[in-house]
Amino acid sequence: MSQRKSAAVVLGVTALLAPSLSACSIGGDEVDNQAICVDRNTEQRVSDDQCDPNDRANIGVGGIFFWYFLAARGGAFFPAIGQRVSGGTYSVPGGSYRRGGVPTAGGNVPRGGFGGGTRSGGFGG
Repeated sequence: MSQRKSAAVVLGVTALLAPSLSACSIGGDEVDNQAICVDRNTEQRVSDDQCDPNDRANIGVGGIFFWYFLAARGGAFFPAIGQRVSGGTYSVPGGSYRRGGVPTAGGNVPRGGFGGGTRSGGFGG
């Protein structure tokens, strides 16, 4: 009988903790801002390969290609490669952010973000 009680306790504790554990893993991939690579001369999005994923100060590659940060929450829209950018900043934002990983065709941010890319910043789970 004690084995059944032990199993019941373990199952009960697991059932109670499951929602909080899954919420942490879902929220852990979300970031506040998403960076795409931009040609600063044309203000158009280019392939992420043109930017340095380790450029924490965003000093750019060759003075042309810079990370451009856009808010990534609430279904934000990201331009496709070749489209002009707007509504973001070249300044590295506070909070959490990810460089790269946005589909080349652009689009709206799905719940949980695009995934991929390089995650940085002071927050996260």
